[in-house]
Amino acid sequence: VKTGTLSGPNKRGLSVKMPPMSIASVFVMVDGTVLGASTTQNPSFIESIRTSFSNALGMVASVLQSLLQTAK
Repeated sequence: VKTGTLSGPNKRGLSVKMPPMSIASVFVMVDGTVLGASTTQNPSFIESIRTSFSNALGMVASVLQSLLQTAK
């Protein structure tokens, strides 16, 4: 039974078949959660996470822009 749970509808649900915009919104969601978690305990750690998320979002945005321009 335990192995069956891995190869059922759960595995299909985990397959990444989402539009790029929803991936970007997931990044934003995680970013907000991490930043709101514990800013007082370790601000520099949170800041580095915020920077890395911003960089990732910037990369996603530039990829989206290039895709849109090639589609035209």
